[in-house]
Amino acid sequence: MSDQTGSPALVALKIEGPNPASELAVYDHSFKLVQTGIGRIDTLLPRGLYDLEASIANQRERKSVALRGPLTVEAGQWDLKVRTAAPVSGVLPAHTLHEQKAQQHSRAATMTATAHADDSAHASDLFSAREWQAFRDSDIQAARAIVVLIGSIFVIGIFLYTVVASTL
Repeated sequence: MSDQTGSPALVALKIEGPNPASELAVYDHSFKLVQTGIGRIDTLLPRGLYDLEASIANQRERKSVALRGPLTVEAGQWDLKVRTAAPVSGVLPAHTLHEQKAQQHSRAATMTATAHADDSAHASDLFSAREWQAFRDSDIQAARAIVVLIGSIFVIGIFLYTVVASTL
């Protein structure tokens, strides 16, 4: 465990916190605080058992490690997740992701009239653009006819009212 000079062999320990703002701490086998840092720790320690702690926003996570050789703990190895409205470096804002998904969806073909072999029963359910336009035009013509009919009834009503009113 020690070299020829009697000093203990030191091993590299690199810790990257789950968040750049996370507080990191290293405790030895007797739970004595050995090293602290914010976001990242690079240190040399004697071989042995250590507890690593990450904390942020009143949340904590601990990991126990056996330091036998150089060890690196990366950010993705922590389970500690922090929800924050503050932007984190290297991450796109949420609205950007929504915009990207909306743009991708708007470019995707939907309601296509092409039928696949297994869709042949449903192919008649799809309208072609020409059929849809004809359907829409017939609805517009029906709506115009109803407006003309209501207008005619209104004019006839006014005429009858004036005729009846003039005879009284």
